[in-house]
Amino acid sequence: MNNNIIKITDLIQKYNCQKFFVLDTNQDGLAEKITYNDGDITYNRYCYGTNRYNKLEPNSIFLYRQTKRSSRNRKFYFFGGGIIKRIDSIGNGDSVEARITDGFKLSEPIFEDDERLNNIVWTSKNKKANTWDHFWNQYGMNEITKEEFLSIIGNTECFDAESFYKEKFLSEFTEEDKTINVLKKDIKDFTGTYVDASSSRIVRKSNVSKSSPRHINFEELNKKKKTVGTFGELLIVNDEIEKLNIIGIDKEVEHVAITQGDGLGYDIVSYDEKGEKMYIEVKTTSTDRIDNFYLSPKEIEMANNENYRIYRVYNLDMKTGEYDVMIFDNYDIQKLFKYVPVSYRVEFK
Repeated sequence: MNNNIIKITDLIQKYNCQKFFVLDTNQDGLAEKITYNDGDITYNRYCYGTNRYNKLEPNSIFLYRQTKRSSRNRKFYFFGGGIIKRIDSIGNGDSVEARITDGFKLSEPIFEDDERLNNIVWTSKNKKANTWDHFWNQYGMNEITKEEFLSIIGNTECFDAESFYKEKFLSEFTEEDKTINVLKKDIKDFTGTYVDASSSRIVRKSNVSKSSPRHINFEELNKKKKTVGTFGELLIVNDEIEKLNIIGIDKEVEHVAITQGDGLGYDIVSYDEKGEKMYIEVKTTSTDRIDNFYLSPKEIEMANNENYRIYRVYNLDMKTGEYDVMIFDNYDIQKLFKYVPVSYRVEFK
């Protein structure tokens, strides 16, 4: 028996799912890797605007529907799904991202001309005989009944998505998103070199003999998917703890990305040499690029705060345990960087 097989009825019972959805995507559901675009990451997060649709709730279960226009054979199909874990605001407007857990992949896609789909008795929507025209909502999100949801899947086996993609999981992601095991190397074995943003001179090094990390629940972290970005945050958390100990400031460093979740516009709350609160956003890469990172609308908004800092962790080497950090304050951000738009949301005038 394959231990990675998931019983959807067990998943529904586990999360006490009361709402069932079909979420459209234009990502490649047949690809041999997990894909992402426009902020979406398959089996990880799904972005949308609440002004068009505001029915998703935590503990809802959904199926991905590959749209016709992005399908290889111009037929829509279902290829997987997951549980909505939480919904976070990602801007001042109506933009949100649904965080996904317990992603599952169908053993084979279910195409629109599958006889089983055409035999479903639809009660949540009106379907014309022998056609899918005008059936799915144009904004790409549809609430259906539990019976319809289970009828779509039928006897198709479902597999744990992360286990299925074990070797290729996120293989094409940017460095910020690439999956690693953060416990593969103890954080106390890493040495950071801090460089001044304006002069490029070394201003300090993190202590090689730093104690084991505090204020971090590693057991809880180990249950979650780890990223290079998360690892960079952990390095900075411990460097900040060390810094405050050295300069004698008795205040707590909080890894808010873990304790409060994403969407605040910063990852860490720490303090400067005067004891003033700092809001730190960490951007991590294994390359030597200091620029070329992404900011969310909320992070751009927070960058106007004089207590905001971007800690750019670069040259992260998991083998040698070395990394460089350049700190940009509010003035540096406005002076040194320009914002390059990479996508736009299109709405009616």
